[in-house]
Amino acid sequence: MNTFGFSENEQEYKMILKLYSESHRKYHNSVHINDCLDKCELNEETKQNHILQLAIWYHDVIYKPLKKDNELKSAEAAELFLTKQLAGDDLIKRVKKLIMVTLHDQIPSNEEEAYMMDIDISILGSNSETYIDYTKNVRHEYKWVPWFLYKKKRKEILEMFLNKETLYFTKYFKSNYEQQARINIENEIAQLKKTT
Repeated sequence: MNTFGFSENEQEYKMILKLYSESHRKYHNSVHINDCLDKCELNEETKQNHILQLAIWYHDVIYKPLKKDNELKSAEAAELFLTKQLAGDDLIKRVKKLIMVTLHDQIPSNEEEAYMMDIDISILGSNSETYIDYTKNVRHEYKWVPWFLYKKKRKEILEMFLNKETLYFTKYFKSNYEQQARINIENEIAQLKKTT
């Protein structure tokens, strides 16, 4: 945050870490954020993009499995912080838009948004062991949902991704993650069909 010339924000940092440490978070936690930030270090386009990294910090800061407005609330939390820091309107709009594209319901309008979306779902293209752990953690976040219903909804989400022409929009993630992501998703769907 000091990159932007903001004052020290230890309280904000502690608040963010506290939110990411909420007991119901088994996937949408600080491990996910750190993984996303690590992915920024993998290519030159994202290494120095501090706006992208700031958006990553905030993109899941509000996460309540029962709610459908987590991205919006997270974007509003980022806006509140940036407004207090007297950040410019362009920066605020950019950060909010980057957070909102993690809904994955639209095509990115630029390379920065494409990287935000790709980094957010990079877990889909991880090795099979990591992917299985991810599926267990997501299930744990929705442990209150009956299995038959969870299975149905999860399958719908997976098929939505699988039916996309491309899961990833940047050259880097498409070439390094796309194939494995499709294998992982197909394997999970097959596993869901087997279980009762």
